[in-house]
Amino acid sequence: MGAEPLIAASLDITPVDTTGAGDAFNAGLVTGLSAGFSMTEAIELGVRAGAFCVTRLGVIEGLPTRQQLDAEVPVSHVDRLGELAADADRRGPRAGRGQTP
Repeated sequence: MGAEPLIAASLDITPVDTTGAGDAFNAGLVTGLSAGFSMTEAIELGVRAGAFCVTRLGVIEGLPTRQQLDAEVPVSHVDRLGELAADADRRGPRAGRGQTP
């Protein structure tokens, strides 16, 4: 089989409008991968983009430039992603997905 799935935490933010959050995440992920980021780094960029998006009303206002993203949702906000992944590793590959490990 393939590699184990990666798990990423959401950021602790107060959402205003969740419209476009998945699109923003996917845009961040693809942008990171096309820039040569590792999968984990690309996921972090996607999480940051999704977090930015839900703090705005509407999809267009929620899609940040890289400069906006770096200023408003800096990388330091995603430090918890590694902690969550380590916790998931301890619980097993299926933990947290409604399936018995």
